[in-house]
Amino acid sequence: MAGAGIAVRVKQGADVRGTREKILDCAARLYSRHGYGEGSIRNITAEIGIRGPSLYHHFASKEEVTNELFRVAAQTACKEFEAVAALPANASPTVLLDAAIAAHLRALFHPKHYLAALQRIYSEVPPDVREAATRELQPYLKAWVDVLTRIHGAKAPETAVLEAQALFIFGAVDSIAEWRYGRRAERFSVDDLRVLLREMLLRGIGAVKG
Repeated sequence: MAGAGIAVRVKQGADVRGTREKILDCAARLYSRHGYGEGSIRNITAEIGIRGPSLYHHFASKEEVTNELFRVAAQTACKEFEAVAALPANASPTVLLDAAIAAHLRALFHPKHYLAALQRIYSEVPPDVREAATRELQPYLKAWVDVLTRIHGAKAPETAVLEAQALFIFGAVDSIAEWRYGRRAERFSVDDLRVLLREMLLRGIGAVKG
């Protein structure tokens, strides 16, 4: 009988984790497709087939759902970036930047959509949620600054400039997601665009051949 009790508790724990993950996954899908306004508690619960009180058992509010989504998104991005930080000390700027862009794209196109959701709604969320997201993303920004420092070498600018460069790159890489649709995607794959962006960043617009 004791074994049966343990089995029930394990199943209940798995169900709780499963429902919590479904809530986050649904919020990410709604946010990334339609924006912050569409990710209401009503829409989330309707889409995954639970009642409002069931959601509130896991999260106190929509803002809490969003904060947790942002936290996991930042963790996912940092996890993808570990391979870049692990590149050997003699890795070339081309290798470093290519790997960094590829890592961001992997996080952006992750099946969970968490980073895509963050990117989509960052400017729409309440200020306190945005500030929390900024704090969560700080380790990821620092990882990019470290790689950009390696790319610049002895001539690396101050940290504030490197952070600005990283944010510019984020914007450029995030825009690649829009190329999955329409006639432009027929000519350029995601890998094509990654290489094009890498070459433009390293060598300047004038050096990129059509």
